Amino acid sequence: MAKGSMFVGMDVHKESIDLSIAEEGRDGEVRHYGVIPGDLEAVAKVLRALRAPNRRLRFVYEAGPCGFGIHRYLTDQGEECIVVNPSSMPTRSGDRIKTDRRDGDALARLHRAGELTAIYIPMPEDEALRDLVRAREDAVGLSTQAKHRVKAFLLRQGRRYPGRAGWTRVDGVPRPRPFGVLQRAQRSTGRDRQSGQSPRAALAGGSRVGVSGRTAHRAANALPTRRVAEDRV
Repeated sequence: MAKGSMFVGMDVHKESIDLSIAEEGRDGEVRHYGVIPGDLEAVAKVLRALRAPNRRLRFVYEAGPCGFGIHRYLTDQGEECIVVNPSSMPTRSGDRIKTDRRDGDALARLHRAGELTAIYIPMPEDEALRDLVRAREDAVGLSTQAKHRVKAFLLRQGRRYPGRAGWTRVDGVPRPRPFGVLQRAQRSTGRDRQSGQSPRAALAGGSRVGVSGRTAHRAANALPTRRVAEDRV
């Protein structure tokens, strides 16, 4: 006895899956099955409930951020499942109402009519390589943005680099030296370390670096931050 087909449309989201069922035949009933959690355990329960000796299940859902875990699980269980591109879904003119239930119904109905084209499902190894490439592209983009912010900050401070390769070591080009007050303060703190006096206490006095007490106090408070900024540049 030939098995009849049941078409199951799944509108997949992070937390939930909206299920719709279309019976075989042009005039077959299309009904909403329900909403289940968006994990494989819930999909397994639905699979056990819909299975029957004389029934062939045919699943379909749209590609999205949830990946292809559901497809791989269903195919491993011996069921037919396809994934379609959301942009290739046929739409009726003037049909602007979009809900999860209507999307599930449309998937089941269109899959029964044979109007959906499955996309290529990458192997887990291929998908891992894609993730690695995307992660590298994201890291390069973030690094470029950070460099632009640092360059803009230095430009506002009047620090202009004459070359083009601003982020590589160039032989013969000295590193930017600190500003005058801070430079003198650093030399003084070096002498104070030898004498056993704390650098911040020495800077607070101001007389050892040849500047006023207020200026020395500002240099003392800014010393750790300025050192970190210069080391990063």
